[in-house]
Amino acid sequence: MKEQYGKEVARRLLLPRAKRKEVLRDLEEAFASAAEHGESEQQVIDRLGTPEEFAAAMNEQLGVPQECFLRRSRRLAVLFFVLTALLLAAAVADLWRDHLLEVRLPSVGIIGGADGPTHILLSAAPGIDPAILLFLLAAILAAAGLRQLLRCRRTRKK
Repeated sequence: MKEQYGKEVARRLLLPRAKRKEVLRDLEEAFASAAEHGESEQQVIDRLGTPEEFAAAMNEQLGVPQECFLRRSRRLAVLFFVLTALLLAAAVADLWRDHLLEVRLPSVGIIGGADGPTHILLSAAPGIDPAILLFLLAAILAAAGLRQLLRCRRTRKK
């Protein structure tokens, strides 16, 4: 229980590595001291509050406001959206490249012992081209990333 609590606190601390280790060491000492005095892990957790509350208090106490956590979360969201959009755009480009190569292939030649030239007609299967769907998804993700980026900049200006 205390390991999970410590992991949650560590994940939410917005401190440099040295200060984060110090806070986690102090947290371990608090659990050890409470155990020596007969207090259970659950009682310690009840006293300290949820991991979110404890980490927020430590961040505030050590000079990192809660807004930084929100900004970091938004930056990660923007990064996720942009990377996903780039990967999807690469997949679309690859599909379109393959499609264009298939269309540009020479369709005249001798097939299987025919006496003269034969013609091959390639046609796409009926339905929606998956490249178009991937492109639309990439566009939506890029727009969502841009929206998050603009929200981050607006919050930073305030």
